[in-house]
Amino acid sequence: MVIEINLVGNQNQVYTNLFEFRARKRAQVADDAEAMGAIAAFLAENIAIIDAAIADKGLVSRLQGLQTLSINDYYSLKFLLAQSGLDILTFIVAEQEVNSDNLDRGILEYNVIDTNYPDNSFLHRATKITAESDSSHMSEVYAKIQEIYNFFESDLFEGYKNPMANQIDLIKETETLIGKAPEGSTLFVNSVLEYMGKQIILIVNKNEI
Repeated sequence: MVIEINLVGNQNQVYTNLFEFRARKRAQVADDAEAMGAIAAFLAENIAIIDAAIADKGLVSRLQGLQTLSINDYYSLKFLLAQSGLDILTFIVAEQEVNSDNLDRGILEYNVIDTNYPDNSFLHRATKITAESDSSHMSEVYAKIQEIYNFFESDLFEGYKNPMANQIDLIKETETLIGKAPEGSTLFVNSVLEYMGKQIILIVNKNEI
C-alpha cells in the first residue's frame, strides 16, 4: 500500500479539520510495521520543524534517532505535537493520487477519509479533491464526494428523494445568490457524511487561512 505522511500546523487547535501544510512524503509499505518505520524516518527528516515548535528538546533528540513507533506512541506523539501547534496526518492513498510531495499556493486540498474502507491497517484511505482558493464552492466539493460514493443512488432507493443531492443543490443555489454556502445545509451534509463514515480534512498553505 502507498501511505502519505503529512506534517501540518493546526493553529494551536487540538481538535480541528483545518490544517496548514508543512511537509509531505509518500512511501510504499507492506504493512503497519513498515508504515511506522516510514513515519519515524519522515519525522527525523523534518526534525527542524518539530524542534522549532516544541520545548522538550529531549523528545526532539529521541525523535532524531527513532527507528519505529508503536501505535500507542504514534497517537501519543500526535497529541503532544497538537498541543504545540503541529500534527501528523497519515493516510493510505492511491498511487496516482495528486500532490504527492507538495501543495501549490492557491490550492485547497480536501482529503475525504473513508473510515469504512476494509484495509487491514490502523490507517484509513483518503481520496483528494482539490479546488482553487479564489473560486471554489463547497457545493462543487460535496457534488464530487456524492459522485464518488453515490449515496442513496442504488436500486434499493429507487423513487426515494436523495437528501444529499437536494441539500447540495440548495447549497449551490445559495452560493450563486449570496456568494457563500448556507450554514444549515453544510452542517446537514457534513453530519450525513460523518454518519456514513466519511471525514473531510482540509489542508492548505499557510497564506490561504
